[in-house]
This record gives sequence, structure tokens and C-alpha cells, in this order.
Amino acid sequence: EGKVLLLFFHTDTCPVCKHLRDTTFKDANVQELLKNKYVAVSVNISDKSNKKTEELKELFGIFGPPGFVFIDAQGKEIEDAQFYGYQEPEEFYDTLDLLVE
Repeated sequence: EGKVLLLFFHTDTCPVCKHLRDTTFKDANVQELLKNKYVAVSVNISDKSNKKTEELKELFGIFGPPGFVFIDAQGKEIEDAQFYGYQEPEEFYDTLDLLVE
């Protein structure tokens, strides 16, 4: 689609992940930017017996939730963009906006 792929690694029991879903991901500006410029994929890593999610974690070096990985439109990881933790809606919007300029 010519868009950046955003992988959001989370678990069911992660309080920071829940806070992100309840605040940052509900922000209208963040939602609009994600809709227009990204393909956002939620990766639930709660089940450690799930081989597919464990392979994804290993592939991208994810050590825990919440983790964010960005893949450019050519399928290459934007390595210096990977981050962990919470961002307020405004900060997350700025992070997303910078990656698609």
C-alpha cells in the first residue's frame, strides 16, 4: 500500500499497554494519522507457546511490552525508530508524523 507498517507488541496483562489503548490510541489525531499513513498491526505476545509471535519477537529483538517496530514501504525495518513504553497522544503523533515525512 506504500505505507509504513507499525507493529505494536503488547500483552493482556500489561498496564502500560492498557493505558496506551485507553488514551493514546483513542486520540482522534493519532487515529487519523494511523489510518492515512500506516498499516497498524497489534501483536499480542501474552501466549509464550505461540510460535509465530515468539518468532516475531526474536526477529525484531523485542524483549517485552509495549514495544513498537516500524517497517518502511519497501519492507525494511526502520531500526532507529523502534521504542518501548508509553507516549502521550501528542508525543506519539509527533513520532508517527516524523517517520512518514
